[in-house]
Parts: sequence; C-alpha cells; structure tokens
Amino acid sequence: MLYGALGAVSQREWRRILSFTVVGSVGYLAFGLGLGTPEALRATVVYLAVSVLVTLALFLIAAVAERASGTRNVKARGFLEAMPLLAACFLLCALTVAGLPPSGGFIAKFALVRAGLAQASGPQGSLLTVIAVVSALVSSLITLYALLNVWRGFFWGKHPREEPVRQVPLTQRLPAYLASALVASLSLGAGPLLAFSGTVARELGEPERYIRGVLGTAPIVIPPPPTGDDVQKKDGQKESGQKTRTEEEK
Repeated sequence: MLYGALGAVSQREWRRILSFTVVGSVGYLAFGLGLGTPEALRATVVYLAVSVLVTLALFLIAAVAERASGTRNVKARGFLEAMPLLAACFLLCALTVAGLPPSGGFIAKFALVRAGLAQASGPQGSLLTVIAVVSALVSSLITLYALLNVWRGFFWGKHPREEPVRQVPLTQRLPAYLASALVASLSLGAGPLLAFSGTVARELGEPERYIRGVLGTAPIVIPPPPTGDDVQKKDGQKESGQKTRTEEEK
C-alpha cells in the first residue's frame, strides 16, 4: 500500500502514476484477504469491484489527456477550461481511489479499516494488524496528494499559447465519461453491492456448497494405479490391434 502511494508521488507521467495506484490497490486487497474474517472478505469484494471500475476510468481519462496534450507528462497545465467534464471525472476518480466520502472508495476502505480494527482489538489481534491499518490510512492520504497534484498540474492554471489544445473526438472521450459514471453509481448502489459482496464472502468462507455443486454428492472413486500386468495387457492389446489392421490392409 505504501509502496504504491509513494511511487505515485514520485512519477510525472500519466501511466506510471496510475500503475502505482494499481500496486497500492493490490496491497489493500492483500490486506483484506490477510485478515481472513467474514467482514474483511466482504470488504475485499467491495473494494475489488470499486478498484476495477475506477482503474478502468482513470486509464481511459489518461488516454484522452495524453491525446489532447500530445505528451505523457501531467504538467501540461490549463486543460480545465478546454475539458471541464474530463476534469470533473478525474477528480471524482481521484476521490474514489483515495477513499473520501461520498465515493464508493470510501465505503470499501472504511469497511476494510473497520474489519482491521475489529481484529486488532480482538483476541487474535497483533501488532502487525495495527501496522497494516495505519498503513492503509496513511497510504490513502499520500495517494490523495499524488492525484491532486496530477489534477493541479494538468487541469489548473493557464495553458501555454504556443501549444494548442488538440481536439479529441467524442467517440474517444465517451468511454471515459461512461466509466466515470459507473464509478459514481457505486456510491448510489452501495446497498445492493454490500449485500452481494456479503453473499460472495460467505461462499468464499464456506466453499463446501460450491464443491458439492460442481462435484455432486456421490463419492469420488479414484482408480488404483496400474500394475505391471495391466501395462503388459494394454501393450498386448495394442500389438494385436496393429496386426489386425495390417492383415486387413493386405
């Protein structure tokens, strides 16, 4: 989590920054899976859904930004006036990645931190769990700082007159807008998402039902390994079959 957040701060290109945010997201998923409690698994499923959608939206926004500026560097400045809707979409996704309310990222990260605190205060709590919770909170703040720097560097300020804004067709901007709308819908549909993730978490915690559905209830019979006599019989059958085919061809 911290590695991804610090890596995002140190980069100046769209794809590198977003790639480090993906690294941080993997850390949050590992944090939830490492806790292993039903509440943590539920929060992990929610975070996975949020992370996939917001990552998709951010990379689509980055593609539009790179095409409009003609560079991968985020310090192009002054694109707020030319692309206000794209700026709003990026700000929404940045708040979602950082886990600030009222975004879906806040719901997911709040559930993860709550699960971590519940385990840390319980009989199975340890210092490692406390460190993981603190790392999750600090990483969110660092990630917010990194993405707000991107927003300020690319959208804020005055655009240089010697570098005209390149027009990006609506067909290339529309996927970024649609993906951002899906990100926004996560906070509106938090109730159904939490209910569905609870069902998935129960299935993950008790896989017997899934195993019965795939393998059935009948006992599985594993045949014994072949012996030397069985191998000789199969070889004899193959040789006799080959002789029969040879005679028929003649």
